[in-house]
Amino acid sequence: MSEIESSYYDVIVVGGGPIGSKTASLISKAGLDVLVIEEHQKIGSPLQCAGIVSTRIEELAYDNLPILNRIKGGKIISPNSTISLRSDSNKALVLDRQKFDTGMADKAMDAGSSISTGSRFIGMEHSGEKVTASIKHGGITQQISSKLIIGADGPYSNVRDANDLPLPQEYLFGMQTEVPLSTLPDLIRDEVEIYIGNHVSPGFFTWLIPTDDNVRIGLCTSGGKYPKGFFYSFLKKLGIMDEISTINSGSIPLGLIDRNYSDRMMLVGDAACQVKPLTGGGLVYGLMCARHCADTAIASLESDRLNKDHLKIYSDLCMDTIGKEIKQALLLRKIFIGLDDNELDEIIHILGDEDLSRFLISRGDMDFPSIASKAVFRKFPKLIKFAPHLLKAFL
Repeated sequence: MSEIESSYYDVIVVGGGPIGSKTASLISKAGLDVLVIEEHQKIGSPLQCAGIVSTRIEELAYDNLPILNRIKGGKIISPNSTISLRSDSNKALVLDRQKFDTGMADKAMDAGSSISTGSRFIGMEHSGEKVTASIKHGGITQQISSKLIIGADGPYSNVRDANDLPLPQEYLFGMQTEVPLSTLPDLIRDEVEIYIGNHVSPGFFTWLIPTDDNVRIGLCTSGGKYPKGFFYSFLKKLGIMDEISTINSGSIPLGLIDRNYSDRMMLVGDAACQVKPLTGGGLVYGLMCARHCADTAIASLESDRLNKDHLKIYSDLCMDTIGKEIKQALLLRKIFIGLDDNELDEIIHILGDEDLSRFLISRGDMDFPSIASKAVFRKFPKLIKFAPHLLKAFL
C-alpha cells in the first residue's frame, strides 16, 4: 500500500473495505485519479463479518474468489421446533474475508487507485470547486483536496457525520468466534444452522457456519440488549468454551437513510445502510450500489455537476435496485421482533410443511427474500393467523 503522494486527487474514497475498493476500481478505470484511505494498518483486518454470501457475489466481485465452503442448505432452530431446508445446488458461499478484501484492494490498485493504510479521515471542508479532507496519517494531519469524496467507511461513518446526514434507524451488535469443525461433529459441512429465540439472540439470530476445517459461531442482538451474555451462554451450551481463542465484535446498521449524498459527497455500503435487514449482509447490496456510485461519480465529474441536486441520481439508482426490497424486509423484521418464542415455534412448525419447504427451496433468494415471502402468505393461509403482527408493523 502506498503513502499519500499528492495533495490533490479527482476522488477520495474513505474506507478500504470491498465496497470502497470496488467503487475506487470502477472510477480509476475511467482514467480518474483516486485515493483510497483506510484507517486500519492492514486491509481486511480486523475481521467483522460472518463471510457467507449468495452465489451472486461471483458476478459482482472478481474471478477466483477465496471460497472456503459451498452451502446447500441448513436448519432453522427455534426453542422447540426445527426446519431443514436443502437444495441440490449451491445456495451460498463462505469466503475467506481477509483474502477477499485484500483481493478487492488489489483490483483497485491494478486499475490505478492509490491506497493509503493507517490513514484516518477526521473532517472535510468545502471551498469553491473542491473539497478538502483532513487525514491523519502517521501522527501527522494532512490536507488532501479533491473534486469528490465518497464515504465507504462503515456503520459509524465519519464522512456521513461530517455532512450531517441521517443515521441508521437501528444498530445490531454482534460477536463471533471460530473453532475447529471437529469440536462440533454433528454439524453437516455444507449446511448452516440458524438459532432464533428471545433467550438466544433477541431481535436477530445465532449462526453456525462451516468454513473449511473450522466453524464460525456468532450472533447479533438488538433492542438495547448487548450480545456478550447471550454469546457466552450459547458457547457454554455447545460445550466448547475451552476451544475459544479469538473473539471479534462489530455493528451492523439497518434502515433506509433518506439521503446518502450531499454537495461533492456520496455514501456507499454500510455507511449508506445498504444492508439486508433480515440477514445483516452488506456485501451484495454494497457491491451493487458501488456500481451506481462509480457511474454517477464518473458522469458528474465529466459534466462538472457535483452539487447535491445532481448527485441525487445516485440515490435514485440505489432505490430502484434495492430500496423496495429493504423497505419490505424492514416490515418483515418489524413483525419478527414482535413475536414471542411460542409464536416463533409455531411459525417454524408451519414452515416445516413439505410443500412449503419445497417452495422455499425453489423460490428463496438470499438477497431478495421478500419476493418469496409475499408468495408464501398467499399460498399458505395457515400463516394468516399472524396477520395482527402484520397490522402492528404498519402502525
